[in-house]
Amino acid sequence: MQLQTAGESHGKALLALLTRVPSGIVIDTALIQNDLKARRVAEGRSERQRKESDQFEILSGVWKGQTTGAPVAIQIVNTVRDGGEGDGDLRDVESAVPVTVPRPNHADLPGAQKYGWEGSVDATLCDMRAVSERASARETAARVAAGAVAKMLLDYFDVSFLATTAHKQNRSDRVTWEEAAQVGDTLGGCVQVEVYGLVPGLGSCMEAVRRLDARLGAALFSIPAVKAVSFGDGQLLSAERGSRVADPILLDPDTGRLRRAASHSGGIDGGMTTGETLCAQLGVKPVPTLGPGDSAPASLDLRTGKATVAPSPRHDTQVAAAVAVIAVAEIALTLSEAYQEKFGGDVVSDMREAWSAYRQRIRG
Repeated sequence: MQLQTAGESHGKALLALLTRVPSGIVIDTALIQNDLKARRVAEGRSERQRKESDQFEILSGVWKGQTTGAPVAIQIVNTVRDGGEGDGDLRDVESAVPVTVPRPNHADLPGAQKYGWEGSVDATLCDMRAVSERASARETAARVAAGAVAKMLLDYFDVSFLATTAHKQNRSDRVTWEEAAQVGDTLGGCVQVEVYGLVPGLGSCMEAVRRLDARLGAALFSIPAVKAVSFGDGQLLSAERGSRVADPILLDPDTGRLRRAASHSGGIDGGMTTGETLCAQLGVKPVPTLGPGDSAPASLDLRTGKATVAPSPRHDTQVAAAVAVIAVAEIALTLSEAYQEKFGGDVVSDMREAWSAYRQRIRG
C-alpha cells in the first residue's frame, strides 16, 4: 500500500488516497472511526480538535463491504473551516488579515521561504497560513484513516499493536499538562509501539532502501513533532558491551520454532524482522506554539521588519498521546507494504496461502 494525502487544516476536507490495496479486505468502518476519535480526543489536545467530528466517507475502492483492488479514497470533512468558529471554507481564511509573523520551530518560515510566501518579492503575498494550513498536524487524521485499513489487512496475518506514552520531565520542574496549559506552556513526551505476531524476514538486507528499520524510521520521522526514533534498546546500546546485549538464538522445544532469548535489537536484525516483538520508541518534542503572555517566543514581522512575539492560535498542550495513534497507523502502513512484498499484493486470500506456506517452511 502507498498513501498520499491532500487538504488543509481549515479547508473543506482532508483526503487520503491509498493505492496498491489488495482486494478482499473486509472494511470495518467502526475501526476507522474509533482510531480517528482516539487521535482527536487524546490527552492534551486543543479545544479546536474536540470540536471536529472527524466523520469520514469512503469514496472509492470498496464494493459490498470489501476492497476491490482499486485505490481507496477516504474523505474527512473539517467542521471548523475558517480558522475560527465560523462555517466558511478556506476562502474565508484567504480573505482574513494575513499572518506575517512566523512561529519559531514551526514550518512557517522555512516553508514560506521555500514556496515564495514570505513576501520578499511581492509584499502582498506575505502570509504564513499558505504554509501552516498544509503543514498542520491536522493532516494526520487522513493518515490515521488510511492506517486503519492497513491494520485490517494485517489482522489477516495475526498482527496486533500496543502503544503507550510517558512524559519525562526535569525532576525540579514536574507539571501536568493541565498545569502547563494554564501558563501557556507545552510538554513533550515519549511513545512506545509494540507489534506482535510478525513473521521473520520482512524487509531485506540486500538493498539499503528495502531495510525495514530504515523504512519505519522514515515513516515515523514524517509525523509532526517526532524528533527521535529508535528500536529495541536504541541509543542505550552505544554504551554497552556486545556480550551484554546479544539476543541468543534458541530452539523452542514445544513449537520447534527458532526464537531469541532476548530482544535488545527490538525485533529487527539486518533490516529484517526476527519474528520477535517489534518495539519502536519515539521522542516527541513540546508543541512550539506557546503563550499568549510571557511564554510567547520572540519573532519578527516579515512585512514591517519589526521585532514582535509569535502568534498564539489555539494549540495542543501536548501531543504524545495523539502521536501514539498516528505512529501505529504509520507502522501499519509500512508493514502492510512489507507483507505485500513478501506474500503478493493483489488478493488477501492468495497472500494468506503464501503466508501459511512460508510459516510451515520456517516453522514460524
